[in-house]
Amino acid sequence: MNKLRENMSKNFTKSKKAPLVLKLLLGKKAMARDPSPVVSKLYYVLEQYSGDEDVQKVHSKVMDVVSNLDMNGAEIYSTKSGMTYYDVKRLLKASTLGKYGKVLTMIAKYFAPKMVLELGTCIGVSAMYIAGGLEVVNDLKYSLFSVEASKSLTDIAKANLRKFGLDERRCHLINDYFENVLPGFSSENDLIDFVFLDGSHTYEATLKYFSWLLDNMRPGGIMMFDDIRWSSGMFRAWKDICDHKDIAVSVDLGAIGLCVVKYDHSIDSKKHFSFHVTDVWSILQQLCRQNE
Repeated sequence: MNKLRENMSKNFTKSKKAPLVLKLLLGKKAMARDPSPVVSKLYYVLEQYSGDEDVQKVHSKVMDVVSNLDMNGAEIYSTKSGMTYYDVKRLLKASTLGKYGKVLTMIAKYFAPKMVLELGTCIGVSAMYIAGGLEVVNDLKYSLFSVEASKSLTDIAKANLRKFGLDERRCHLINDYFENVLPGFSSENDLIDFVFLDGSHTYEATLKYFSWLLDNMRPGGIMMFDDIRWSSGMFRAWKDICDHKDIAVSVDLGAIGLCVVKYDHSIDSKKHFSFHVTDVWSILQQLCRQNE
């Protein structure tokens, strides 16, 4: 056991990810000590998601749906530059499954947003996690809008949401480009309480969507950005978002970034936290495998 720990420590130190992991682990303590209500609520959501009974039920239901997908089939994903083929198995692997999906459910359950927008439906996995959390809130009259450019992916998502048992009057899938949907969205709907952005992972596109979303978010609303370390440009956009004057709280979860829109403009202080939703032992084991 001592030899194992010694090797793990050595590999952890050599790993390029070691500084990030340490930062995420240490940041959890700072968040736990913060007295503000919104941070306390976020801390509870991030700390307790894995043990929440409703979250586990939603996760099991999502896995039942995706386990019946045709894993050998290929679907066409339409882009402005042409047509690209993606294997369904690859799409599923890239979807927000597991711990981050459970975090989406936990946020939906405990913050109970009434107007939810997702940019980047893919095959509907994250939409199921979000809607699953909304469904367990008693008498919550919510609306979930999810936007996807690909017609074939939208069709898969519709089928998955139907299998999941969601009310199509509350869950709306929009097959169109973000640029076409966003300008008219605010005039037709209420201010947004929660948004999950999983679209173009470039610096310019991320900041463009953020700017529009910020103008249409309810004070205290939550934004989540997937794959914040997808590229140097994406991570630079995330850091700019954290520094924005209208963001009150930001949390770096490693792969996902979460921020709260300023709910009181008399508050000048800005809070930024790092928080890892994986236990230390799992992190060390993963890093050791990467460096063997």
